[in-house]
Amino acid sequence: MANDAKTLLAQVFERDRGLADAVTALLAVDRAAALAALGAAADEEREDDSEGAERRLVRIAAIVSDLDGRASADLALRLLDARSPIVRAAAGEALLDLAVDDPGTVIDAAGAMVLRTGRPRASRELPYLLAEIGHRRSPEVTARLLGHEDPSVVAAAVEALVLMGDPAAASALRKLTGDTRVATVTDEDDAEVTVPIAALVEDALVELGRAAVPPGRRR
Repeated sequence: MANDAKTLLAQVFERDRGLADAVTALLAVDRAAALAALGAAADEEREDDSEGAERRLVRIAAIVSDLDGRASADLALRLLDARSPIVRAAAGEALLDLAVDDPGTVIDAAGAMVLRTGRPRASRELPYLLAEIGHRRSPEVTARLLGHEDPSVVAAAVEALVLMGDPAAASALRKLTGDTRVATVTDEDDAEVTVPIAALVEDALVELGRAAVPPGRRR
């Protein structure tokens, strides 16, 4: 049994090396053509949540995470709108990896995405990623999502703005104090609850008001 395990492990390592070599060869031929092929495959399977499609899309996200440039960030954002939450998580990690070396390009790509419609899943995920990236323009891009037609996207943007702690976001939030729509959010106990947007905004304004007060003057 031990010898069988060693043999199988050796096969795993060999296949891993083969995969790495194949990815290197793919990217060495023509980076633009490789990204185009990756993008076409991602668009073809983004709505498929089968195990096979999920595995391929996660692999695409892993490849993208090791690249750079605007085209890579755009592709990661397309993957962020996949039906599978596992793929969306992989896409989020890819965006965070890209942002380590070039946060400005990721922010530019995100800013362009929020101006387009048709990616509701990505729009729900994006605010939290922008908060984690922590770029100086993260609050500005996130605030644009406050005008989204999907209340769950608006709720995510409100929560992310609180995480960012930028008091300047209060002016954009005040426009939603009368918003009667409701959204499903996760509470402190990880339970899903339905909350009016106006209530989320009210709580956010309180938190941002505290952030605007110097620590020594808080009560």
